Amino acid sequence: MLDRVCVVFRKFLDEVAQSEKVWLITGDQKSQKQAEEAIGKMQVPGNVQLILCRLNDMWVRDSGPICVMSGSQPHFLDFHFNAWGEKYHPWEDDNRLPQFLAEKMNYPLHQVLLTLEGGAIECNGDGTLITTESVLLNPNRKNGSKAEVENQLRHWLGVDKIIWLQAGLSGDDTDGHVDDLVRFVSRNKVVVIRSGGKSDINHEVLEENYSRLANARTSEGKPLEIIDLPQPQTLSDRPTVDGSYHLPASYANFYITNTSVIIPLYDHRFDDQVLSLFRDLFPERKVVGIPARDLVWGQGSFHCISQEVYAG
Repeated sequence: MLDRVCVVFRKFLDEVAQSEKVWLITGDQKSQKQAEEAIGKMQVPGNVQLILCRLNDMWVRDSGPICVMSGSQPHFLDFHFNAWGEKYHPWEDDNRLPQFLAEKMNYPLHQVLLTLEGGAIECNGDGTLITTESVLLNPNRKNGSKAEVENQLRHWLGVDKIIWLQAGLSGDDTDGHVDDLVRFVSRNKVVVIRSGGKSDINHEVLEENYSRLANARTSEGKPLEIIDLPQPQTLSDRPTVDGSYHLPASYANFYITNTSVIIPLYDHRFDDQVLSLFRDLFPERKVVGIPARDLVWGQGSFHCISQEVYAG
């Protein structure tokens, strides 16, 4: 599958680099050489800088630093990373990635005593955060009580309101990351994955999550405007990396660049519908769809392989 995954990765990288500077992390000399060849064929090769750093996996959304602003200064937050509850050994190189990048980019770094992956949280940039109980309160994260977790989130991420969903998609080896479930598209508006029917394996949990969102309020006390996203086909004809036959395929795992929105495509029944919806939601941005079923076989998509930072 690796060659097919690399095709998807290159298309995503090419699109992001058209409007953003990209630090592309390569784990060894071989992958760095492959990256150099790919960059040479891109439309804006000058926007990509290679960083050689030992890695255990490719999901920088989860292992990389989370960037926040304090005044006009960007800071990196270094949450503890333990490979989604100690599922995949080793993970020590990934856990060191925030410190490495902070030194490389000269950003202040703050150690946070909380096990958290970037895909586990979704913020509206104005005091409201959405997450799942199945991840941050999972015993395999060793984070303590809900109150203790909330205190850490409020302190480090500057949020006032935390909305807790129940769990995530079947086949999601992260235990249920929120970036496959719901994403903000404006301060009070979210897109939410809905299941195709009661016979679907994800129906019960997605309906519970939807109910919680429908009854939630933002930090300003306002209800959320909820827009449904269809759920693409999740059943795979081959087992994924952890043995599951269900893919965590989700249109919610999109990435927003400075000028575009990159949508993962999975299912011809819904792809055009989703692209049209996002063009209405983001009229000021170019909406780009890239087939991503090969990528999600590894149980992640475009949001998972990227982590944005404020320009320093």
